[in-house]
Amino acid sequence: MASKSQKPQFAAGQIWFLQEPRLGNSEHGHYALIASIQKSASIATINFIATEKSFHQDFRIESTAAGFGTTGLKHTCHLLRREIQNVELTILQRGRYSGTLTGELKSDIEEWWGEPI
Repeated sequence: MASKSQKPQFAAGQIWFLQEPRLGNSEHGHYALIASIQKSASIATINFIATEKSFHQDFRIESTAAGFGTTGLKHTCHLLRREIQNVELTILQRGRYSGTLTGELKSDIEEWWGEPI
């Protein structure tokens, strides 16, 4: 695995901090989970992660969850079910790699999402 200063190859399950695209009307960047990659089209499907916004259908990523340490996230947050975008891989190249979902946390998110990441 590449260090945070070395950007790894893009892969589903990675978490990146992105300045663009923006989440709603936000004036700052957000973390996003790469849910899938369409290499033939150079497109990634991302789900935004937020700390202040949560609805009943969102997934709460607890800072105490097994596997949280590999995400690069700093505290409990929410994977937003309805905040999904398709972005070009060139957008991800401008972002900052944070970490990767692993273990039980990854399995729990896949169960919530209804398909593998």
